[in-house]
Amino acid sequence: IAVRSERFSDFGSTSNGKVSARIEPAPGFAVRGTASTGFHAPTPGLSNYTRTSQGLLPGTSTLFTSGQIAVTNPVAQFLGARALRPEEAVNTTLGVVWTGRGFTVTLDVYRIDLRDRLNISQSFSLTAARRAQLVATGVTDAANLNSVNFLTNAFDTRTQGLDFAATRAWRLASGARLTANAAWNLNRTRAVRFDPRIISADGRINLERRIPGSNGSLGLSVEQGAWTVQARLRYFGTWTDAQANSTIVQEFGKQALADLSVTRKLRGRSSIVAGAENLFDRYPDKAVFNAANGLVYSRNSPYDADGGRWYLRFNFGF
Repeated sequence: IAVRSERFSDFGSTSNGKVSARIEPAPGFAVRGTASTGFHAPTPGLSNYTRTSQGLLPGTSTLFTSGQIAVTNPVAQFLGARALRPEEAVNTTLGVVWTGRGFTVTLDVYRIDLRDRLNISQSFSLTAARRAQLVATGVTDAANLNSVNFLTNAFDTRTQGLDFAATRAWRLASGARLTANAAWNLNRTRAVRFDPRIISADGRINLERRIPGSNGSLGLSVEQGAWTVQARLRYFGTWTDAQANSTIVQEFGKQALADLSVTRKLRGRSSIVAGAENLFDRYPDKAVFNAANGLVYSRNSPYDADGGRWYLRFNFGF
């Protein structure tokens, strides 16, 4: 059992707690569970961050200014921004652990309820009439802005999932040590509250579906004397990316990536490693919405979007 209290000069006081228990009804088998609350206060940087850029409207010589403005900016407040509030979470997990015959296996289910989740608002276009209205009230910055967004607490979310992990080690006749491990995750995030006036439809889609609903890995490691060979297979399920206020919603397919490395221990605490990540040079599906920008793949891909990567690394410990 743990309890923590904090006081923030601009957000007030908060108290959070955690209760965790583990019981082993039989040798090698245990049941465990945890319930806790969490708190994340927005930093001064989050509350006051501003970043804008300028460019030309396509096919014209008209200057266009867009970007993120602080929630304290009168333009953001005119569009519905409010002072940022702390994020608050309630987390619960329940799982089992089994150890025997060289195996260690864990299975856990979890749920995370997050209130007032921070996210970027949709982009708001400032028409000439809106800019004139703001300038008339003394907000002179509005004269130079065309499209803006800002941070907001306009979400409550619930994430539910399952984690599985297993490890097994063997000692081979040659004296080598072989270790195998597997991990699997299933998860789903759902927006249980959101303000459609502030959060766009693509913002909700990306929050709920941009992360693959399933992913996992398989690994093998063989250690013999000064040599270690490691191989890993990473799997990612389908995921979705939404752009341009949901006028383009693209679903990306499953992907499996292989990694391989060979390590040679040297004198002292030094070693040299040769390896490859994404050994077979696999790429995600091409992103149709990036064609106008000259990009082939989505910048939001949850896995490697730049193909295979081969490396040689020297490690020195002291």
